[in-house]
Amino acid sequence: MPLTAGRRALLDAYRAREGRGLEDFALWSAIAESVHGTADEACLQNLDEATLAQARRELADRIEFHLRVQWLLDEQMGAAQSAARDAGMRIGIMHDLAVGVEQIGADSWRLRDVLADGVAVGAPADQYNQQGQNWHQPPWHPERLRDASYKPWRDMLRTLMRHAGALRIDHVLGLFRLWWIPEGQEAADGAYVSYDHEAMIGILVLEAQRSGTLVVGR
Repeated sequence: MPLTAGRRALLDAYRAREGRGLEDFALWSAIAESVHGTADEACLQNLDEATLAQARRELADRIEFHLRVQWLLDEQMGAAQSAARDAGMRIGIMHDLAVGVEQIGADSWRLRDVLADGVAVGAPADQYNQQGQNWHQPPWHPERLRDASYKPWRDMLRTLMRHAGALRIDHVLGLFRLWWIPEGQEAADGAYVSYDHEAMIGILVLEAQRSGTLVVGR
């Protein structure tokens, strides 16, 4: 559906603000949509430049669709937060930050340079689960994240906090250490890997202060 000049300006401003991350998400989503349920679905784990270039040409309409969907969702989240505050909710809406992302997804592809390869996040054996747990999520690579000046972490927090009165962080101890499980191994074969929690929490607190967001760690 064609946009009015005013709505087009708002969409353009949103795209400029979100930058490469938004464009990559829409590109990956259009490719995933086109190969879903086919033998080509395996390519989503390692998209080469030729595939990306072809998708930009052949899937331009679907890429634009996914861009618009994210823009509309952003508008709706902002409207929902405003409505909640106007209705008397002091905090408004609380958003959630999960432990990790899908092994095959836009996030894991987009963040592949700062995620660890060949391992998954989980938990060791305890009184609740004697075999341990494998959550099948790739963890942040602490050294790669540091070398990237923690920009992916900051960008994620800023996006989540933009329309949030509060942010709940699931497994907040993951900012200190995570149980890494080598691919193909049992959860009990894992080990804890430490993170620079002062940097992780420092950035979290800074972004929360900037946006006026309450943070809850679980």
